[in-house]
Amino acid sequence: MRRIAITNYEDLYEVSNTGLIYSLDRVVLGKDGKLYPHPTKLKHPTFNPKLGYFAVDLYNQNQRKKHYVHRLVAEAFIPNPDNKPEINHKDSDRQNNQSSNLEWVTSSENSMHAYTQGFATQKHRRQLTETEYKIIYHRFVAGESLTEIVTSFPIQLSRCSVNLKKLVLKWGLVSEYQGAIQQQRIARAQKNGNKNRR
Repeated sequence: MRRIAITNYEDLYEVSNTGLIYSLDRVVLGKDGKLYPHPTKLKHPTFNPKLGYFAVDLYNQNQRKKHYVHRLVAEAFIPNPDNKPEINHKDSDRQNNQSSNLEWVTSSENSMHAYTQGFATQKHRRQLTETEYKIIYHRFVAGESLTEIVTSFPIQLSRCSVNLKKLVLKWGLVSEYQGAIQQQRIARAQKNGNKNRR
């Protein structure tokens, strides 16, 4: 694994060719005017389920700015002599931010890759597999709301709901699915009732 200082954040953060972000050892001036040690540690990125990307907040002189992890990796490890503006994930997995999986592309090249890989929406979300829908189904039957579940997958709520209904019919699980829907409606009604009594 290789690590390189992040441009404009030298001595503060480093990015690795495997997609990891490190906050470096330093002394930080607190709001109370005291100095506090800040040991090197691995930063934990947040996941944007709508876009499918990981992002981290970086600080410099008390100014916070959000950066996408794949862009930090590409800027550090991948030459861009033609100054191409966008970054493509070669395997179409937006969570795989290893430098070997990234490449600089034009907007048209990015769109063409998305098209050839079978993305169905304008935002290039990939199609979920039937196995992934089975995972969604089991989580739903176990009591999780579909709204909560889709945050773990690169798909819109409305599309997931439509596709899941079709597969439930195919699997012969309509009765169980409808029962889970009814149970969640009852649970929501009880929860709202308890809130109203407060």
